[in-house]
Amino acid sequence: MDINLWISVLLAIPLAIVANLFTPKVREWIDARAERRKEKKRKQTEEQKQAAIGRINKECDEIERFVGNRTIYREYLLEVVIRATLYGAISALYAGAVSVIAWSVDLGGIAQKLLFSVAQFATLFGSLLVFQVSWKGLKVINRVHDFEIFKEKCERQIQNIKNS
Repeated sequence: MDINLWISVLLAIPLAIVANLFTPKVREWIDARAERRKEKKRKQTEEQKQAAIGRINKECDEIERFVGNRTIYREYLLEVVIRATLYGAISALYAGAVSVIAWSVDLGGIAQKLLFSVAQFATLFGSLLVFQVSWKGLKVINRVHDFEIFKEKCERQIQNIKNS
């Protein structure tokens, strides 16, 4: 008999015994870890559901407050108009100032083009801000006018979240 065979036999038997002793513990550890992950995921999903329900309820309550109190609603609409006007005016003022500088100072080709690009970017950014504020205001107007439909939609969304 070869010495390698005896070494293999002498090492294989203790290793097999150790493996058989630790296999249940390793399996329990893996199962416990998987269970903890599953529980963490379940809690995270539940928290996300509650947060979504909270956002829907908050939005519905805000629209209901506007329906119940037209003075607050008119103040909100006035705020939307003022905010959109302010964003537009500030971006136009900035873009105009940068354009005047670009026209009046000879900075060379690249620098002048860069200033014009900054002016265009300011105009674009201001337009996006005005659009965002106006879009949100229009959504509120539609929801106030069709409040019963909006409220039913909110209730359906909440029910769908609870059932999922």
